[in-house]
Amino acid sequence: MSRRLFVRAVAFLVFAFLVMFAMTAENIQRTKRYEQVISDNYYYAFSELLTGITKLDYALEKCIYSGDDSMLCLLCAEVYREAEISSRALSQLPVSELSLENISKFITQTGDYAYYISKKAARGEGVLKAELNKIAELSAGADALMNELRIISSNIKENSINLAEVDFSDSESNIIGDIKELEREFSEYPVLIYDGPFSDETDGENQFLMSLDKTDESTALYSASRFLNISADELQYQGVRNEKNIELYTFANDKYNVDVTVQGGIVYRVISSKYAQTSKINVQDAINNAKKVLADAEFTNLRETYYMKYGNTVNVNFASFNNDTVIYPDLIKVTVSLEDGSIINADTAGYIRNRKQRSIPDISHKRAAAKEKVSKDLKILSYSPAIIPTDGVGEVLTHEFKCENKNGEHCIVYINADTLHEEKILVLIEDENGTLVM
Repeated sequence: MSRRLFVRAVAFLVFAFLVMFAMTAENIQRTKRYEQVISDNYYYAFSELLTGITKLDYALEKCIYSGDDSMLCLLCAEVYREAEISSRALSQLPVSELSLENISKFITQTGDYAYYISKKAARGEGVLKAELNKIAELSAGADALMNELRIISSNIKENSINLAEVDFSDSESNIIGDIKELEREFSEYPVLIYDGPFSDETDGENQFLMSLDKTDESTALYSASRFLNISADELQYQGVRNEKNIELYTFANDKYNVDVTVQGGIVYRVISSKYAQTSKINVQDAINNAKKVLADAEFTNLRETYYMKYGNTVNVNFASFNNDTVIYPDLIKVTVSLEDGSIINADTAGYIRNRKQRSIPDISHKRAAAKEKVSKDLKILSYSPAIIPTDGVGEVLTHEFKCENKNGEHCIVYINADTLHEEKILVLIEDENGTLVM
């Protein structure tokens, strides 16, 4: 072989090797991105499960406290709704590999038993003491489940566990062992008797979104990168998907998954693997920064309603407002880093699905009459007109009274502006980290 042919052959082999190396590296990166997406989806589902079980627990507790059939009927509907949300979140986890049949059965039967009680209350038949005891038993079970899930969640966060890399069939793994032990505990709960589903959860009407023009991929990419304060080059287009009749562009990198609406080019959801290692700014500065980012993304007339600090992050709920009226259906939830003030996670679905033009009447002349409907055992601390969601796609104008009981614990009572009946009661769980609403 001539020297020239030999050199050419070597050059060809080197080139082929470099091409194969580049392709292998790209495949490795693609696999890592795919695993990160799976991990983020698992973690989001687990977080939704924990949130749903927590709300289920407090809804059951409120059922025990209620002495009015109409209120009990509404509270049982709340139990059923949270059970449905929890079941959907649980279904997003690898249930078959984890063998979570007992926990799944407990959640489903709790919701169905609440439906059974709600029907009795709606018919004015009254609720037996044994049935209230059963609700108390279910409440204790939900409370135990909530506490165990919180421990597992802390374990995942503290040890930076990538859920995509977890072998869910490995019982020797600490996290899998904890989950399977929790599953065994729920094998002791008896089968309940119930008589049918309550109702399907209904989404908003999307009036706000449907009034906007369709956008192209590049416009959506700009919205996503601007929201995250990163270069558009740092995000890769993943395609278009549909979530409950809303078309979404999806973009991702090794830290973020971002959904942007095709209609209007609005950031719909952000899920991030970003981890805040320390706290350098205070909670109020973080909230103000989140509000500015949301305003720049065309989410206007927002007011923070409640927040809760978790480690080096803070979860904040924002609702829209019109003059003095808080509009809770137009809800945005964000997680903000206390390390640099950046938004780690965001969910604007409530705002996008429920935002619309509203004609809100003046109800100030009924404030005194509504105040008389609040329990005399409660001390009223503050007042605001408020629109709150009802079961389904409806919403209702109410008088919102923040109250305090004799033990210094807080709750919010909502009185229907038209009927002056109790519409909803929320329990506030407060500590040095912030406020949760149940």
